[in-house]
Amino acid sequence: MGNKKTYYYFKPKTAPRVTWHRPIDIRVSSDKKKTASVSAPGIILGKQSQVMDMQFEVAAIRPAISLSIWFWLKIILIGVIAFVLYMAGGLIFSFADSMKADISELATRGISKLELAATAAIEQDINGAKANFIAADNLFSRAQLEILSLGQTNLYLSGLAAENSQIVTGQKLIDSGQSLAQAGSLLIDTLKPLMQYFNGAVSSQLQVKDFATQVTNLLYQNIGNLDRALAKVNKASSLLNSINPDVIDPVYAAAVVNAQEKTAALQNLVMTLGTIARELPDILGFNNPRYYAILNQNNNELRATGGFVGSVAFVKIYKGQIEEMSVDTTQRIDGQIINPSLDMPTPLRAIATDWETGDARWGTRDSNWYFDFPTSAKTFQKLYEDSGIAGGSLDGIIAITPEVMRDQLRIFGSIYFEEEDITLTASNVVEVIQADIAANRYKRENPKELINKLAPILMERLLTASHAQFQDIQASIMQRLVQKDILIYTRNPRFQKVIEDLNFAGAMPLLDQNEDFLAVVRSNLGGMKSSQRVVEEIKHTIMINLTGAATESLSITYTHTGTGFNYLSNGEAPDGVNRDYVRVYVPLGSTLITSSGQDEGTQVEIYEEGDKTVFAFWVTTPPKTENTINLSYQLPYKVNGNYRLLVEKQPGADTTLLTSTLKLSPALKLAGGDDSDKIKRLFNGRLVTDLDLSANYIQVN
Repeated sequence: MGNKKTYYYFKPKTAPRVTWHRPIDIRVSSDKKKTASVSAPGIILGKQSQVMDMQFEVAAIRPAISLSIWFWLKIILIGVIAFVLYMAGGLIFSFADSMKADISELATRGISKLELAATAAIEQDINGAKANFIAADNLFSRAQLEILSLGQTNLYLSGLAAENSQIVTGQKLIDSGQSLAQAGSLLIDTLKPLMQYFNGAVSSQLQVKDFATQVTNLLYQNIGNLDRALAKVNKASSLLNSINPDVIDPVYAAAVVNAQEKTAALQNLVMTLGTIARELPDILGFNNPRYYAILNQNNNELRATGGFVGSVAFVKIYKGQIEEMSVDTTQRIDGQIINPSLDMPTPLRAIATDWETGDARWGTRDSNWYFDFPTSAKTFQKLYEDSGIAGGSLDGIIAITPEVMRDQLRIFGSIYFEEEDITLTASNVVEVIQADIAANRYKRENPKELINKLAPILMERLLTASHAQFQDIQASIMQRLVQKDILIYTRNPRFQKVIEDLNFAGAMPLLDQNEDFLAVVRSNLGGMKSSQRVVEEIKHTIMINLTGAATESLSITYTHTGTGFNYLSNGEAPDGVNRDYVRVYVPLGSTLITSSGQDEGTQVEIYEEGDKTVFAFWVTTPPKTENTINLSYQLPYKVNGNYRLLVEKQPGADTTLLTSTLKLSPALKLAGGDDSDKIKRLFNGRLVTDLDLSANYIQVN
């Protein structure tokens, strides 16, 4: 079964964790700083009957929001304006022919003001956006008065007009548009003090350590505005949902349904922001100190949530400030675990060896076994408590991959360690640290001492970052959250829900009825630190017949590009034989039809985990070789005209290529195509984040 990994246990509590309390003197080389960047979700403005054209990709990356509070608010604000223009613009304009000319003219002018508000918001002209929101509100109000002058005090409340009356529908749309305009104005009121503070921070070069405190206070002070904005959005949603698409012109029915869906999404966004405003003080320790663990995952030794956990940083936050940070190794922590309270998963027994007894023992180093990060985080918490080191429960756990550290070195510059005569840069940090650990494995009490020295230096640089550097850090954090190089778990259930809704928690989603799902998860067990030398190519094909029965084929090829070095030399990472335990997650109840390519003498294991079925197998790939595993399986349900596939990226897996293809039977064709359109490439490229893929099809006439 391959080489076992030996873990050495330090029974006495020696080699204490390194603790950070104050700035550290460092020498920095003159490497030119490179900045990290990420594109924000785009909203495209265009004039067509004075309507905002919102473009949405069908095969879209799962949505994400920036960690920056300012960016978060700006995106919500622009979203509000977009919804307003879409609904109060396109729909009111569509119904204008059935209204008096002056009502149509007022509604059109209101839409124009909303366009100006959108432009001002995008240009960060807060005052201009506010003025145009107010003007739009006034124009919609005048349009309402004109409708009332038609002879009814309130057509849709009185019940005197027919439900399918276009005038009633128009009035509801104007009312909903006004409510959303008022919501936008309230969100501007929330945004303005934050923007003023943000600009002040730029001019005064306010340090990052004060940023969280000030932004949290400003958000908390504006909870009332957020509540009032939500009330306006709720009113708009109620009005729109009262419109029955079946009793209006079919030309506009789809637009009404779309508007209803977008308003529901807007409700969730405003509620999310309200939750952040209420819970952020608790998360940042304004009431009581909060304690967090940051798991440093090495993706050269890939595990389910990103990589082998070799060290942990423990952070104490009080009143928005980082008061203390200490670094410990999992080797030392696990040496204190005498009787783990949790049973070890069977595959881990192949590598986890107690050097004294020869018994397999579970520890924090392997706690991230589960692909669902909240489950892995709770496992770490429990095993850490088993060590007896913990003074109390952790309030949250964050997992990071080396990409986070590379980004910081890229932004802040390299770091020189005089005692070791080592310079760490963004391009060499992982390899040099691994070489240092290997060279000092039997020379130092703590072979990972260099990591312990590096962590407080990076923390100090972050807390004293310039505004320009802070902007780059925000962009890099956004990118790492989207690509799952940062995963977050908190014991605050309300804030945890926000994190999960934003897809920053690494939580496996619960599937809706008839949704397809695919996640290929590798755990390097006894394969040395070879994971990044192995290219993973996944070819996924789904075939749907006339009855809706769906059969899927999965071909996974592992190509080892390494040279076979088993020891670190000249900064090269070890790239010996790669040995992975691979888990393929598919919808619950899927039936395996055929399998081939797994390690000789082993079988594909089949079990359930949550609402997923798992096909698991061992695969060993020596350097300069290639292995292909083939699976075919039947979905447990029939597809009915719409196929949707959620693809989950494994954190830390940076060498994965994915091709996903839909193939239809001769009796079916892609919607909107001719009779020969029976194949659709859903995705083809590098898998860098989660995907939401879909396609519609119909029967051939």
